[in-house]
Amino acid sequence: MVSQWRAYRAQMSGAAMPPNKLESGPLQVDHVRDGVALVVTDVHAVWWHDKLSQSSRHP
Repeated sequence: MVSQWRAYRAQMSGAAMPPNKLESGPLQVDHVRDGVALVVTDVHAVWWHDKLSQSSRHP
């Protein structure tokens, strides 16, 4: 799971317009058996518009 998170984060950070923030929801753990578990979470990329920084970049 950690390697998948790092790959997702690297892909989003390298985007033409990277997100300002990545949010993740609570972890849901199911099917724990023989040391293996299914772990699920929701991840959302968040972008916001800052009028002040936008106006300083584009007069």
